[in-house]
Amino acid sequence: PDKLEHAGDDNTYLSFSAADNIKLVAGGKNYLHAHDNGNLYLYSNNSTALTLDATQTATFAGTVLIDGVANYTGLEVKGSGASRPSIQWSNATQGDLGSIYGTEGNALVITSGASNTTALTLASNQTATFTSDVIIPATKALYLDDGGGTYIYESSDGVIDFYGDTVQLLTAKQNGTQSE
Repeated sequence: PDKLEHAGDDNTYLSFSAADNIKLVAGGKNYLHAHDNGNLYLYSNNSTALTLDATQTATFAGTVLIDGVANYTGLEVKGSGASRPSIQWSNATQGDLGSIYGTEGNALVITSGASNTTALTLASNQTATFTSDVIIPATKALYLDDGGGTYIYESSDGVIDFYGDTVQLLTAKQNGTQSE
C-alpha cells in the first residue's frame, strides 16, 4: 500500500507519496517528510518549521529558543580543528550585517558591514581594541575606576570636566581656558 493509516484516524498515517519519499503525519498538520531531493523537512501546522538539507545545513523557519542544555543555558558554537567558530548576521535586503567569531588566541572579534570589517576585538586578557572612534554621548562619562568617582565627561557643549575620587580636578573649555 501507499499509505498506512492509524485505525479510525485518517489524519495520522505513514505514506509513500512518491518514489523515494516518506511522510509520517500526525493529526494532519504535523509531519516529517524525507524527500528524494536529499532534504528532510519537519512541518508544524502545515508549515515548514525545519529543513535539513543534503549539505547538513539546518534552516529554521522561526525563532530558535535555547533553554537548559547540559547544566547551562545558552548556545555553544564550536569550530572543528583550527577553524574559527562564528555567528553570522544577515538579512535578505542588506546581506551580511556582521559577525562574532573566536580566534586561535582566545579573543572574540565583532565585525560589521558587508565586508565583515573588524569593529572590536576583546582579547583573552580583557583588553578591548576598537578599530575606529569610541563615541560617548554628551553628558555621559568615561569612568576610569570601575564606575567609581574617577571619570571624564562633557558637562556642557565644548566643556570637558575631569574628576578624581568625585573631586573636580580640571575643566577644559573650547575657548582654550581651563580651571583647576
